[in-house]
Amino acid sequence: MESMADWLRGLLSKGIVEVVFTKKNGEERYMKCTTNFEKIKEFDMGFIPPNGKGAKKTDAVVSAYDVDVAGWRTINMVTLKTVNGEVI
Repeated sequence: MESMADWLRGLLSKGIVEVVFTKKNGEERYMKCTTNFEKIKEFDMGFIPPNGKGAKKTDAVVSAYDVDVAGWRTINMVTLKTVNGEVI
């Protein structure tokens, strides 16, 4: 059975996803994000895809590129509230 983290990674690989989650400091964050390199290039013309393995994949957190701030962020799956407007 596919984990929630793998499901989210699948969505992120296809395009822009809107998520809401609670940050470590307790603040709620809204983020438009993706892991699709072609989509990232649309928002960040200087983006160069990473070479190498990257971070270890876990079901606890998902890494995604925040297109509004042009940087990689981590989504804690325990505090994830909505994905594309749908309550999780």
